[in-house]
Amino acid sequence: MHTTTKHVYDYPIKTVYALLTDAEFLKSLFDDADTISHEVQVVGSRTSATAVLSTPQQMRRFTGSTISATLLIDWGELHSDGSYHGVISSDLKGLPAQLSGTASLHPTASGTTVVYDTDFVISVPFVGRKLETAAAPYVMQIIDAQQPLGKAWLATHNL
Repeated sequence: MHTTTKHVYDYPIKTVYALLTDAEFLKSLFDDADTISHEVQVVGSRTSATAVLSTPQQMRRFTGSTISATLLIDWGELHSDGSYHGVISSDLKGLPAQLSGTASLHPTASGTTVVYDTDFVISVPFVGRKLETAAAPYVMQIIDAQQPLGKAWLATHNL
């Protein structure tokens, strides 16, 4: 299942990059998320967010009652055109699934655009597509939450 998510910020790219690599901001993404537990690490331009979630009912026979999902984004270095181009990968323990793709930040006349371009695949014969459709919203929850929470965070934090 392919998804493209675009976020727009009225802040310069340096500020948005600081936001997306700020451990406290990334931890805040889980405050309203339906997680059992979570952990965030930031090392340089590489972020790692791990969450333990209750498994959707239709997937429990494959995974059990919980699933541990880790989302890794390595934003890389600032390019000469003022943009960042990173790599997204995931680790979904207990499920033959993978999220992979790219993440990019681009300066605009009015701020910054962030684009997440991902592919989510569950490799289970005959039911993989159905499981992808059921699981994708859970996997994308943290990426989708970034824009509204990021805008609120930037309005109250000095990055």
